[in-house]
Amino acid sequence: MVPPGSILLSVTSINMFWLCNDFHE
Repeated sequence: MVPPGSILLSVTSINMFWLCNDFHE
């Protein structure tokens, strides 16, 4: 079982990655 906090952290990291990519475009 994966702790909910781990999933939330992963989603946040991916969102930050996409935001950074959008800023560089």
